[in-house]
Amino acid sequence: MSLKQQIINDIEQLPEYALREISVVVSGFIVSIGNTNAEEARELGDIRQRRLAVKGSMIGQVWMADDFDAPLEDMKEYME
Repeated sequence: MSLKQQIINDIEQLPEYALREISVVVSGFIVSIGNTNAEEARELGDIRQRRLAVKGSMIGQVWMADDFDAPLEDMKEYME
């Protein structure tokens, strides 16, 4: 099996949200290697700007400290 066919087989197994992400990366790569004309590059740039937020895509990426809203020691004298 060729590398190209292996990549296609791998991509076919991915969920829709992953395909959207791959589309953005591939579009950027195409623009960066210069295989597009100015109009296509503009359209691909628009695609990158329209990336859709996928519910749950940031799970595990953001956290908040347990004492986030606790008073700060450095500000104690100003809060009295």
